[in-house]
Amino acid sequence: MGSAIVIVVSVAVAIAMAVMPCEATQYTVGGTAGWDASTDFNSWLMNKTFAVGDTLVFQYSSLHSVMVVSKSDYDSCQTGNALQSFTDGNTQIKLSKPGSMYFVCGTAGHCVGGMKMGVNNIQAATATSPTSPPTASASPSKPTPTTPSTTTTPTPAKQSPVGKSAATSISYSHGNFFGILIPVVGLLLPSFI
Repeated sequence: MGSAIVIVVSVAVAIAMAVMPCEATQYTVGGTAGWDASTDFNSWLMNKTFAVGDTLVFQYSSLHSVMVVSKSDYDSCQTGNALQSFTDGNTQIKLSKPGSMYFVCGTAGHCVGGMKMGVNNIQAATATSPTSPPTASASPSKPTPTTPSTTTTPTPAKQSPVGKSAATSISYSHGNFFGILIPVVGLLLPSFI
């Protein structure tokens, strides 16, 4: 019986690890060139997907700065109303909400010269779930005969307490390991006992 529990827990941990979202990513803005007037930020942004929790690292010389600005100030290269301003040469900005963020260099003429970057479509941290919900039964059941039909309409499984339905849907929030581990163990444990 002890080995059965170890197997159940091992399987549950493996399933939970398979569906857990990836950790946040840290991006060095501009790659090896960094936050510099010679960097093509539009090219650097191509094929990148940003999500809440990711961090942008701006590395730059004392000739530059990083300013977080509104969309209108980004478009017109206005630096007088910066939402945040940094001059430390190694600025880390965590993306904390979905949507867009806009960055410009505060040095006169640099933004107009192209030293600005708009990060659009920052994705919200989403719940992750398996592509097809696991199915299980608390006790073995006999197959029920069905009559073939020419039209089949799928019906969604209703979520119900474990042991009362053959289908149980599992979902969890970002980082909630036990939110998936406990239902999986609950589904698998009765079949080993």
